Amino acid sequence: MMENKVFMSFTFYSTILILKMYVVAIITGQVRLRKKAFANPEDALRNGGLQYYREDPDVERCRRAHRNDMENIFPFLFLGAIYSLLDPSPAVARIHFFIFCMGRIVHTIAYLLQLKAPTRSVAYSVAQLPCFSMALQILLATTPYWWCQQDLEGLRTFQLPPEGEGLSARGAGKEDAVTARCLCAFGSWLTIPWAGNSPCSCIWDTTFLVG
Repeated sequence: MMENKVFMSFTFYSTILILKMYVVAIITGQVRLRKKAFANPEDALRNGGLQYYREDPDVERCRRAHRNDMENIFPFLFLGAIYSLLDPSPAVARIHFFIFCMGRIVHTIAYLLQLKAPTRSVAYSVAQLPCFSMALQILLATTPYWWCQQDLEGLRTFQLPPEGEGLSARGAGKEDAVTARCLCAFGSWLTIPWAGNSPCSCIWDTTFLVG
């Protein structure tokens, strides 16, 4: 895994984003102390009295920035990890990760410093582009594993044809478990277990036949 250049690049930018979230959390705590606006009564009592058990606009702004990070960075961590396993171009993958990372950093700065609109919205939108791109590539890579055109119901043994020809069946023992080869919607041959009355389904464990 550590020899995967794409995964190493993903790890680098992911770590920067996680550290950024820690920084926002620290800033939130510091703003609470400075503005004396505590979320828990015991904290307010310790710092002057229950009158400080209250909300503050600046604290809430920090909290919204932190919550927005969680709503966007956590999905990126999943998408980026899966995307790294698809063997993409290291340069293209690095561009994906860099754009998202910089977009999130600018978004946080715009949120905390109350920069003029639409700075925050533009940063948010730009950061979504690589996520949508990675999600689309993941779907395109994984879809052939679950969508299959052929219905193998009622077949026991199969004569595996050359590529481009249809399947022919011999036998009809519905109680026998078999392994059949099925042409899926994206033109790839899959090896699929089949038994009884179950129709062909690529949701089962499938293996591409290469060559």
